[in-house]
Amino acid sequence: RGLRCNVPTSKWTSECSVRLYQRPASVSLSRSMSPKVLAALGLLSLGACAPHPVEPATSAVALRDGGGSVFDDAAAARSWYLRARVAEARGDLAEADRAMGWMVRQGRGFVTTWQEVGDYRQRVGRVDDAVAAYFEALSIDPDHGPTHRGLGEAWLALGRLEEVASHLDQAAAAGEDVVALRARLAWRRGEADQARHLLRQALWPATPLEQLTRAELAATFGDQELVERLAAPLQSHPGLGERAAALLERAAP
Repeated sequence: RGLRCNVPTSKWTSECSVRLYQRPASVSLSRSMSPKVLAALGLLSLGACAPHPVEPATSAVALRDGGGSVFDDAAAARSWYLRARVAEARGDLAEADRAMGWMVRQGRGFVTTWQEVGDYRQRVGRVDDAVAAYFEALSIDPDHGPTHRGLGEAWLALGRLEEVASHLDQAAAAGEDVVALRARLAWRRGEADQARHLLRQALWPATPLEQLTRAELAATFGDQELVERLAAPLQSHPGLGERAAALLERAAP
């Protein structure tokens, strides 16, 4: 009742309108909903309304204790996070930036706030800004695994290879799967055989988007067999099928 979409939810579209976030004041239903219900609706809307598949992050911001001041509000930070993700999925980065800014205002004392800001900035190509956000997160929790993983990936993107391994080690110690990142690091160091070996040892990707990204990485490494194993099942995916088919065509011998 809080969401309206003029096409079937099984298709990716930019024509969906997310009333719950665009006009919160005009939707009386939202006032009676708990923050958990709003969060669930927001995550569902990502799948229904994104023009391109955007996987929702699992932390959903500020789920840990640890706010740094009386002004930290986990529910408000989470709501702004969801609004930012919906805007990002629709390609409205100006709105996503604005919502991320409000998320920080409401939850600057939570480690996941800064980690999600870093992940967002990295996704949109602002890697230097992502590094700054990750360091803010580590100032709150020096052992936060997702932050170390993100920082390792950011340093890799920036070519700071000497910084990558230590952060991947700390991320792995916290339970993060960093095997694919270790494979990318080996490739950047010129260790092609080790890169291919590591990529084959990685856990099966958790989402279709991660699976396709892994297949593209395998294509970069020249591992045709792994490309086919990862990409072939995705050819029937409603949002990723064309991209998977194109990858298989490019990678064919």
